Amino acid sequence: MSSSVKTGRRRRFPLALLMAIFMVATLIMVVDSVPVQAAPTTGYYGTYYNLPRNHPDMEQNDHNGPYQGLVESTLPLRLTALGSTCIHQFDWYDDQYKVFSRVDTKIDGSPGSATKASKWWPIPNQLPGDPQYFAVHWEAMLNAPATGTYNFQMGSDDDSWLFIDGNLVLELGNIHPIQYTNGSVYLTKGPHRIDIFFAERHTVESGFVFKFTSPNAPVPIPDVTPPVTTITLNGTAGNNSWYVSDVQVTLSAQDLPGPENVVSGVDRTEYSFDGVNWSTYGGPFTVANEGSTTVYYRSIDKAGNVEATREVAIQIDKTPPSVSADVPGGSYSSPRTVTLTASDDVSGVEGIYYTLDNTTPTTSSPKYTGPIDIPASSVLKFMAVDNAGNQSPVSTETYVIMTGKWYIYASKQKDTGNDWTCNQNFTGVTQLSSDTAQTVITLSDTNADGKKDRAEVTVKNAFPGYYNSIVLDVQNIGTTPISMGQVKISGNDSLTIRLLESSSSTIQPKYRKAIGIDFRVNDGTPPGDYSFTVSL
Repeated sequence: MSSSVKTGRRRRFPLALLMAIFMVATLIMVVDSVPVQAAPTTGYYGTYYNLPRNHPDMEQNDHNGPYQGLVESTLPLRLTALGSTCIHQFDWYDDQYKVFSRVDTKIDGSPGSATKASKWWPIPNQLPGDPQYFAVHWEAMLNAPATGTYNFQMGSDDDSWLFIDGNLVLELGNIHPIQYTNGSVYLTKGPHRIDIFFAERHTVESGFVFKFTSPNAPVPIPDVTPPVTTITLNGTAGNNSWYVSDVQVTLSAQDLPGPENVVSGVDRTEYSFDGVNWSTYGGPFTVANEGSTTVYYRSIDKAGNVEATREVAIQIDKTPPSVSADVPGGSYSSPRTVTLTASDDVSGVEGIYYTLDNTTPTTSSPKYTGPIDIPASSVLKFMAVDNAGNQSPVSTETYVIMTGKWYIYASKQKDTGNDWTCNQNFTGVTQLSSDTAQTVITLSDTNADGKKDRAEVTVKNAFPGYYNSIVLDVQNIGTTPISMGQVKISGNDSLTIRLLESSSSTIQPKYRKAIGIDFRVNDGTPPGDYSFTVSL
């Protein structure tokens, strides 16, 4: 049909010609395995498509209807070779033009019907833009109450095709104005799929009707099966079904066919955090709260079937545990016992792992089961792991246990020009010149613990006025120590070293200086800061 005919000119045809194109299809029932969209009650599920006014029309070479043989005799709907020569652009039922879907209880043109026999526009729910150019695909699953022949009537303006069980039953192409055809179809008892395609391509007239006219005619089977919703959780998985990050929640629903092999389509999906207050799902959402969050979800189809509420608990712990030692690192004069304590307010503590050799602990390291004995100098490193798999930072405590012996290695006495030394055993001080001096060390155990804790240093026969300072070096020589090695010193102890002068000493007070002391433990490592009282 040319565009001029399309917009106004109508061509009528003799009744004989209309009867010549009448098709009566006798079908042996073959139920389509593809589930059909179904109405919530008895009705047809219609998908509506809006076409632009400038969409190419179907006819070339002024073909005018009624016209047969434009589409193949079986679904899916597609053109024949003849149809390809007549139709410019057969994409009327593409998703790009889809506007909405709804259930049409009746499409017979009677009061209350979704369709009209004449002037069928505007479409309820209003197609946008140019509503006169549109297409509809109705589908339903019919139940034939008995095996036999069923009569029907279909009328349309412009183009319509009727398929039952996937086979073409009636084709009304290029009809202007609306014309009616009566037909019949043989159906076995039970379900049968019906598909009706209608296209309106003009601005002057539109109409469509379809109905069964036989008593006890087939009626659409309602959808009574609820949809099924699946949930997808996207986050960083930890241990024991915990997540250690925010979790993105995605819901997807399908309206699957039940025993009736019909679907009405998903109307909406809902979710809730309490199972009472529901929100319509519009896209992925994020759960960020730590702890356990329950997400409830369900879907409702267009037939009103409500899915049984589903739920999933999302456990999130993004915070590492905390861990501490009850004994801080430092220098001690006796072995220590250390207790480790960890806490985690979300998933709970799985364990504490530690090492005593200055290596970094892992979950393969010794697991803490009780207080740790520190009998000797050690570097304790430890960390905690929660049940979600989060690990605390590694903590380090360095313990110096000074149970070894202290001793004096050497001594120098300085005067105005002469160096004074003592031998390694500190049995005396020898002056390099002809002058002599004697140093006496007296050790005492004042608290009766078996270790000397007081030393008295006496310098005898010293030359008056020569000694600006006396320096005692205390360090490890790697050999058997002398008696002062029994002295016990720790960070909380003080060692009083007194320089005692003989009654005959003539050293003047202005020449008396403090004694500088440098301590080392047996392995040569500095033990830390110590305070010592020096008396002159």
